[in-house]
Amino acid sequence: MKKFNLILVLLVFGLIMFISGCGSSSSGGGTQVTAIYVESSVITEFGGTIHVNQNNSGGAVITDATVTVNGVNFPFNPVNNTYHKWQEGFHVNAGDTVTVTVSWNGMTVTGQGTMPYPATITSPISDSSHNIASATDVAWNFGSNPLPGYIEVSGTDPYYGSDSLPGNSVNYTIPANTFTVGDGGVWVYAYNDGYGFTGPAGTGSDIITRQESYVAVVWTN
Repeated sequence: MKKFNLILVLLVFGLIMFISGCGSSSSGGGTQVTAIYVESSVITEFGGTIHVNQNNSGGAVITDATVTVNGVNFPFNPVNNTYHKWQEGFHVNAGDTVTVTVSWNGMTVTGQGTMPYPATITSPISDSSHNIASATDVAWNFGSNPLPGYIEVSGTDPYYGSDSLPGNSVNYTIPANTFTVGDGGVWVYAYNDGYGFTGPAGTGSDIITRQESYVAVVWTN
């Protein structure tokens, strides 16, 4: 009788564990996965990088999702734990819609953004020379095209990067004595972001799209 009771207890315990496992979408450490967190570090006209995690930005990396941008598959890159594509078979024009779709574990999330227009850099002039002891005035415009959400300015060498600037900004000054003598350049990056996702997307999921403009500069003293 005792043996029968022990078998019955084990059967009931096993059934409870089986039901509990079937009713959970857990993955790794018993964490229940109810959302897919998606963050595109940058999607440019030629490709980009997308982070996919369980639930939120701090969740486990999802390595086996199906990720597409405008219908083009972005394969998983185990080197940096992201989904990545560059140039081959991918191109988005300025002003076009960018659609990111991520499917995993029976869930699908979709987000849309717009590729910004590139800035036209009017200062410094491409291939001009500039004394490193003087500040570098960078100026640009977007003509009649829509303005981006925000702008960043950078230069080399060594690397210098500005904080984010409002989308209607038209100039920025890089401080004197920032660069060393030699060949370098100045970039103006136009960004759009803040687009939401449909489906069970983790809080904060977004799409960041970027266009870049560049002029070569020779730094002198």
